[in-house]
Parts: sequence; C-alpha cells; structure tokens
Amino acid sequence: MQLGNFPSPLFPEGSQTSNSLNVSGHCRLRGRQLLISLHRKSSKEEARNWSRAGNAMSRKPRKTPFALTPAKIVKAEDLVRQGLQTPGLEWREAGGFSIRFSTRGGTYRLRTETATPKLGEVGITPGHVARHLAHECRQALRSGRDHNAYVRVYTERFEAGDGHDAAHIEALRVSSGKSGAISSDAIWTVAELSKSFVDYKVKNVFKDGRWATRFPRLFDDPVFDPIRNKKVCDVGHADLFAIRRALVPTGEKGGSRAVVLVRYMVGMFDHGLANEADVCGLLGRDPIWRAVTVEAENNPRRRAPEPVELARTLLIVKQHAAREDGVVVASLTLQTLLLFVFSTAQRTGAAAKLRRENLLAYPGRADWRIAHFPGAQMKGLKGKTLAHAVPVAPSMVRAIEHMWAEVDPQSKSQFVFPGHRGAGPRAAAGLNGLFRQLRGDADDRRPAPKTYYEGKPGPKPRPPRKRKPIDLLETYLRELKSHPDEQTDFTPHDARRGFTNFLSERGLGGAASAVLAHAQGDNHKQFVEESAEEQMARTTSRHYFTSQRIELKTKGVELWTAALDEALVAEADRVQEIGRAIA
Repeated sequence: MQLGNFPSPLFPEGSQTSNSLNVSGHCRLRGRQLLISLHRKSSKEEARNWSRAGNAMSRKPRKTPFALTPAKIVKAEDLVRQGLQTPGLEWREAGGFSIRFSTRGGTYRLRTETATPKLGEVGITPGHVARHLAHECRQALRSGRDHNAYVRVYTERFEAGDGHDAAHIEALRVSSGKSGAISSDAIWTVAELSKSFVDYKVKNVFKDGRWATRFPRLFDDPVFDPIRNKKVCDVGHADLFAIRRALVPTGEKGGSRAVVLVRYMVGMFDHGLANEADVCGLLGRDPIWRAVTVEAENNPRRRAPEPVELARTLLIVKQHAAREDGVVVASLTLQTLLLFVFSTAQRTGAAAKLRRENLLAYPGRADWRIAHFPGAQMKGLKGKTLAHAVPVAPSMVRAIEHMWAEVDPQSKSQFVFPGHRGAGPRAAAGLNGLFRQLRGDADDRRPAPKTYYEGKPGPKPRPPRKRKPIDLLETYLRELKSHPDEQTDFTPHDARRGFTNFLSERGLGGAASAVLAHAQGDNHKQFVEESAEEQMARTTSRHYFTSQRIELKTKGVELWTAALDEALVAEADRVQEIGRAIA
C-alpha cells in the first residue's frame, strides 16, 4: 500500500512522503488500541511519531490507578498549563484521592461510596493542601460532619493568608454543625467514648470469641474510676498521669496489666480525636495523652518442659485429684484436655473449643484422628487467619473415648471436651486454675470461707480443704533439674516450646512449625543446628504454603507422643513414691 502526499502535522504539505515511506499494511485492533507497524527506510524517528499519533487518535480515555506522587502532580499541572490534558482521563489512588481532567483543566477529587467532593483546581490549589483536604473529608464523612463546609472554610482561610493550624481549627468548628459547635451538654463522657471505641475495635479488628469478649471489660478496671464520668474535653494530662502512677507506682517498667490498660487509654483517645472529635470536644486539641506511656518489662519466657516433666505433671494431677483432699481439683474432662494440649502442642483456647464434628477420620490410619480448627478459632486478626489441622495419636484418641464414656455417654455435647455447666465447652481457664493449684497459690483466688450447711437448700459453698496446699511442681520435679537455679514452674503454653525443641533436635523443625501453626521462633533454636534445607523450608512455608502438610505433621506428632507415652509409663512408680512420702 502506497501512502501519497497529504497534509499532516508530522509531514508538512509538499514533503516527499510517497517516495520514502512504505507502510506494511497490516493493522491489528487489540482492545481499544490500534497498532500500526511503520517501517521507514531513511528515518526511524518519523515512524515512531506516526505510531504515537495513531495510538493517540485511536485510544479512548481510561482510568489509570497509581500513586499521586509530587512528581505526578507537577506533571498534571504542566499538562493543564499547556492545555495538553486528555478530557475524561482520571488519575486515581487506591484510597480515592484523584485528579480528573476536563476540557477546562483538572480538579482534585475524593471518590468514596457516599460522596465525591471537589477539593480544588489543579494549578491553583497546592497538591499537599488537596491531599490534606482529602484526609479531612474522609474523617468528616466517617463522623457525620459536613465535609463540604470543611473544604469551603479551609480553602477560604488558607487563601486569605491564615496558617494551616488556624484554617484547620476554624474549618473543624464550622463543619461540626449548623451552629458551628457542639453544645456542652452533648459532649461525651469518657465512658461514652470507651463504648464507641470498643464497638469500633470489635467490628473492624477483633474476631468473635477472643478479644471481642475480653476487650470491652478493660474499661471496667477500677483504675479508670477517676475519669469515667468526666467529659472527654475536661480530661487533662494530670488525670492521665495519675492513672499511670496508679498502675506503675515506682515509675519504672510495668507489668502486662499496666501496659494493656495504658495502651487502651491512649488508643481510646486517639479514636476520639480521629473519628469523634466534634462530640468529644477535641477539635483542634493536641494529643497530650500520647505522652503517657509504660515500658513493658522485658521478661520473655524461656521454659521448655521436656516429655518427662510433662508426664510427671499429668501423673501428679491424676494422683492428687483422686485423693479428693482439695489440694488438686481436676475433673476427668480437665485432665483429658491437659493431655490433649501436651500431646498436640495446641493453644489451650483452641483446644478447649474443639467440636466433635471437627475430630475427623485419618485416611489410611484407622486408629488416628485429625483435629480440624476453623480459621475463626485461630490466633490472629479478623479475616487474616487460616484453618489448621493436627493429627491426633492413637493413645490420645483412646483417652478421649474413655472420657466420653464416663462424662458424656449419650453424646449430648457438641464439643470434644464438654463443660460441666450448660452446653458449652470446658473453659480453657480451668487449666490456669489447675496450675495455680499445682503451685500451691490457689488460696488467693478462693472466696472467703463460709459456714458449710449440709441440709441448707440451694447452692453450697465449697468445703474447706482437708490439708494445706504445697508447691507440687517443685516437690515432684526438682530432682529433674540439671542446675539448682533452674525453674520447675511452667504453664500449659510452655509445652509448645518444649515440643519445638524436641523436634528441632531431631531435624524436624519444619514439622514443629507446621503443628504449631506459626513460623518457628529464632529463640527456640539457639543451640540447634539447622540445615540449609530446613532454612529454605522455613522461609518457603512463611510466605507461600497454605496447605496442611498432614504427613509432615504426623511424623512430628508420632515422635512426640511416643516419647510422652514412654515417660508416663517410666515415671509412674516414682510419682507414687514421692506421693506417699508427702501424704
């Protein structure tokens, strides 16, 4: 196909295009772009110009999401200044902040589900001001304030020469309501702010059944009584520091309770400033509460009980619970739950809530079972946890079936470990109480002794213990210590650390990570050599694996339960001997 002479902005009239230009005639339509292949014998630059012109004429405006960096904003201003913008084209960020081009120029906008406010003109409104207006419009739409009033007042004051702070405060005041301010009677108290904060966190952050039930109770702590009924705007730095002083009298590092409550308080006031500033009276206020902090005591747990220690603990509980002398009170369900936690190295909360329908058959292994934990029961943030499955060894299966025959022969409960009251599961907190009894400090949590009436109707108070409690863990486990300063005390959760060390020493660190449902911690492998293959497997599983790897888990659980069962048999006589000595 020959291309003759014709007027063109690239080739002025009279230029010799027919003699020097050959067009290889295939034009292919792909989507909205027209691809034209041009081959020029003498000049490749003019061919590229033809290609760009063809693309520009054939392509329709489309939305291109990307980050509006300062360089992009400068480019948009140059396009508008030169009149080269493409009408209908929109540059939009993921958060909704965008630049929309039209025949007249370009405008900054914020696209949301409920509104699309105009933030300013490109080339007139600075880019950083438009981004600030987009942020404040999001906050206004979330809290119910008038976002259009904020944009209007802020822009007027900023163009009049006021600084950012003055324009921001005035715009907040006007956008709060028709009168420009909230009535003092409508200002929230700290208790009302706490309720809003809890509702927000439960809805957007926490999962059902974990912090969703525990988080609302944090504000019930007596330490918040001095500010509970105060208006939010009347709480000063002295009030907040008094709460910190009550939690940490020495002014040094604080325990877990102090850290959690101070973080709750700071987060609550941050929520009020970000989302409820108008009804809290915090418009234009500096976040003085962020100066109140508590440094946590850095005392990480290193206890990693070995199978022989776990076996002795199980035998201690069984032996002393059978005596019924009040030193150790543990039902058969609680004992079986403790054995399950030790055998599978699972968290106590997830283990206690395991349902019968989720104790599945193991294909190819008739005497094994697979415990399935839905993602909602696993530790983590809402919507970001995966389901988990753990093989259950035959000895553990037999223990569960024996417990069912004694406690729930008619299978009325839908949980593997039925509770002793109602239709719910056995509370995982019972294991914490059991270990307090083993340490000998359970009297601190028992109610004050009351007169015990045999024939009085209604619920009876717990009868007094027949003997004084002692530290059973120290009594039974001290002879297993390799050093006099080594601890004997541990918690059910520490069994996971012992499980990890046991398998890592046998070259099955990947199996330990899979069973525990999280990446293996570096502090568990300080004295264990790790092969290159295991390092690669650990990195791969952290970033890519979502399968359950049942076979790998089975290898680890099989070794662990074999060692635990062997220790239960080997330590039975010694535990009975020590028990007779302290009887």
